[in-house]
Amino acid sequence: MVRECQEELHAAAVAGRVAGERPFFVTCARTRGEGAHTDVSLWYVLDLDTVVSYDRREFAGVRWFAPQQILEEPIGVLDPHMHRFVRKLMNGL
Repeated sequence: MVRECQEELHAAAVAGRVAGERPFFVTCARTRGEGAHTDVSLWYVLDLDTVVSYDRREFAGVRWFAPQQILEEPIGVLDPHMHRFVRKLMNGL
């Protein structure tokens, strides 16, 4: 994950204290749209430097939210597991 952050977000990252180098959360969800498939995701908690650029081939955009802002977003516009992840993260901190 640290390498992925460097390659795709152009930012240095280190494993966070909550889970270390292990995934903090694992999910399985059906993707939307054409080419829909089952997506198994490993969620990591990282300490990350500021992102000032990113690989535009990988992301349509990048936005940062405080945990409470995520919980205020409608569940339908985010990853279907995002609210559960944030609640677990807040409890872990």
